[in-house]
Amino acid sequence: MSSGPLSAAERFGRELVVWRAMRGKSQAELARYAHCDQTWVSAIELGKRLPTEEFAKACDEFLEAPGVFERMYGAVVQETADVHPDWFRHYAEIERKARRIRSLDNGVMPGLLQTEEYMRALIASHTPGLPREVEAERIAARMARQAVLRGEARVEFLLEEGVLRRQVGGPAVMARQLRRVLEMSHLPNVGIHALPFELGADAGSGTSLRLVESANGRQVLYSESLTRGHVITDAEEISSWDQLYHRARARALNADDSRRLISSILRGMVNMLPAAPPAGPSWRKSSYSGANGGDCVEVARLPRTTPVRDSKDPHGPALAFPAPAFAAFLAALTTGTLTAQR
Repeated sequence: MSSGPLSAAERFGRELVVWRAMRGKSQAELARYAHCDQTWVSAIELGKRLPTEEFAKACDEFLEAPGVFERMYGAVVQETADVHPDWFRHYAEIERKARRIRSLDNGVMPGLLQTEEYMRALIASHTPGLPREVEAERIAARMARQAVLRGEARVEFLLEEGVLRRQVGGPAVMARQLRRVLEMSHLPNVGIHALPFELGADAGSGTSLRLVESANGRQVLYSESLTRGHVITDAEEISSWDQLYHRARARALNADDSRRLISSILRGMVNMLPAAPPAGPSWRKSSYSGANGGDCVEVARLPRTTPVRDSKDPHGPALAFPAPAFAAFLAALTTGTLTAQR
């Protein structure tokens, strides 16, 4: 056992053991509640695996520890740089310390804006069959990067319309992703601007890149190929890409028009979701009814009418009476004031 200071992941695990013991809960019970494997819970408690934000929230709910594990998760994600591929770690550190980030995207949603389920869908598409534990570590590492959006850095995103319409994970996942983008657009240090299709080549020429400025004013360019990323420090090359970014930014929609476009695309995604079947009325018989098949009716309660049908023929026709009239009828029966009309 190491005699050095505990990592944030180890502190998370030890705190989880303490809270489980206090609440009298087993690893298996927590695993079922959090929809994960017990072996993964065990690994987290030992500090060998990183929790996800979803798991931290599940711990808070299941162990009745409001905010405890979500706060500890925040510390864990600060220590996840080593989960990134070797070629990405250098950029991740630059991004974490940045005072300004400008992002131009034409493929998929930038990692700083992605939801966990969007990330999961991307990972499943790019590396199918990845062990769940490894997937969880990668997601935790990506989520750690999003802390920059809650800091002091100014972050600006130019999103080509294809990024907003491409259904990563299907319409339900994409609808929640678009809601996240709208939510982030209201942060005081975040700007989100859409590049509609009609701009054509003026929308950045199908390019994705990051321009990152550090606290000392030093600027780097980051771009990715199919297999790795590249951090570029050459001033002349950065200048040419900076000019492309400025041209795209000048043509992009303003913040309010961007939100309107995103909201319109979101409505389209929601309309693609399967509609829930309409709930039928709840029928009930008199408490005096028996099971001998005798004469009996049953009624349902609707806002304006009261349907009445033969209880022996539930699929047959029903008579609909105005709700006030049927209520008066029942009141008259109850009080014995009902009289036959000739």
